[in-house]
Amino acid sequence: MVRRSALPKVLCLTSALLLLAFLSTSQAQDAKITKIKMSYPNAALCCLPIFAAQKWTIFSANGLEVLAIRMGSRIAAAALWNGELVV
Repeated sequence: MVRRSALPKVLCLTSALLLLAFLSTSQAQDAKITKIKMSYPNAALCCLPIFAAQKWTIFSANGLEVLAIRMGSRIAAAALWNGELVV
C-alpha cells in the first residue's frame, strides 16, 4: 500500500494563498471588508495555510475578516448546510 504525503497539498494551498495576496493587494484596499466564518478540524499541518494567512494578515489585505473556528466534521457540515459557515 502506497502512503501519500499531505505535503504537496499543503504547499499548493500555501502557494495559492500567497499568490492571491500578492496579486490583489492593491485592489482590496479600495473594497469594503467582508466578514466570513471558516471551520477547521484541528490545529494540524493541514490547517497551516489558514493560520499563516491570519498571522501575515493576508486575509485582511484582501478585504476579508476571517473568523476561524475549530469544530468537528459533523457540526461543520450542519453549520455549512444552515448557512452559518462559508468555508
